[in-house]
Amino acid sequence: MEFLSLSIPLWAIFLVVLIVLLLVWQFIRFTVRLLLFFFLFFVILIFLDFMGVFSWIQQNIVSLFL
Repeated sequence: MEFLSLSIPLWAIFLVVLIVLLLVWQFIRFTVRLLLFFFLFFVILIFLDFMGVFSWIQQNIVSLFL
């Protein structure tokens, strides 16, 4: 294959494409895991708020120091 008047072997192009695909796949996996982490974090916060944990902390612990 000719690119800018340089001869590039076909195996080198396949190698570069493979490396780029692997990097893109790793980035997608990382972002999905990060999204899942934040989703679970907010679900746990909502559940704790629903159970009244933060109200209990405010009434029983923070009020003792004020």
